[in-house]
Amino acid sequence: MGNFIVDCVLQDGTFIEIQTTHFYKLRSKISFLLLHRPVRIVYPLPLEKELLVFDVIKRCLLYKRKSPKHAKLVEAAGELYWLAKLIKHPNLEIELLLTREEEIRCRDGRGSFWRRRISLVDRSLKEVVEKRLLSCRADYAALFLSPRLVQPFTTKELASVFSITSRLAFRVIKVLSELGILELCAKKGRTFLYRTIGSF
Repeated sequence: MGNFIVDCVLQDGTFIEIQTTHFYKLRSKISFLLLHRPVRIVYPLPLEKELLVFDVIKRCLLYKRKSPKHAKLVEAAGELYWLAKLIKHPNLEIELLLTREEEIRCRDGRGSFWRRRISLVDRSLKEVVEKRLLSCRADYAALFLSPRLVQPFTTKELASVFSITSRLAFRVIKVLSELGILELCAKKGRTFLYRTIGSF
């Protein structure tokens, strides 16, 4: 469509875009696609990931191990933050997938310093454990709010309830504020207090 390539088109005309990271790169593309048809962004988050590392010279498996990281659906806010101005569009849906997957890596000396010069080669899906469709304000409120939150609440309190970082909690608040679910209601010292608007 236009200068953009779409991952998939459903029979009803809905554009499907599969994205695993770097949502900030999607803003112009999604803005353009929404002018023409409904769009659904599919965002897989790895609940479990098995890492397989191969030797580029010997062409053999060196080792495999489980990643210590286990994603949670609430972590989607880290990327949705970049689309905060778009997610309230009535023709945009976000489908979150909790997955089990394999990640293929190669010891070739060309990868990042943080991966000890091991390159990321490919990822393969093994299983979808859970799906969550976000298509209205109530869906976002159900995912990113909790009955354990005592209102008004701070970013730190939201982070504590979900066991996430303050930075991620800030992004949750940004997303919910753009959707008209939260509002800034007071300030206590240097700390902002937030509350929900209406019911969902």
